[in-house]
Amino acid sequence: MEIVTNASDSFTATKERFWSQRFTQEKIITYLPFVKPENIIFTALAPYDYSMQIRIIKT
Repeated sequence: MEIVTNASDSFTATKERFWSQRFTQEKIITYLPFVKPENIIFTALAPYDYSMQIRIIKT
């Protein structure tokens, strides 16, 4: 696949018409203002922090 976006873009797009949104931990917290940040658990799924699992603890 050939990536056609820059690292500074908020999403990744390819010449083959695939795309995905990039999220930072800060962006997730901002998108979920009704969840206390301490109730959001981020778990890296790869050693280079490229993909993460996000869990929300119900209190």
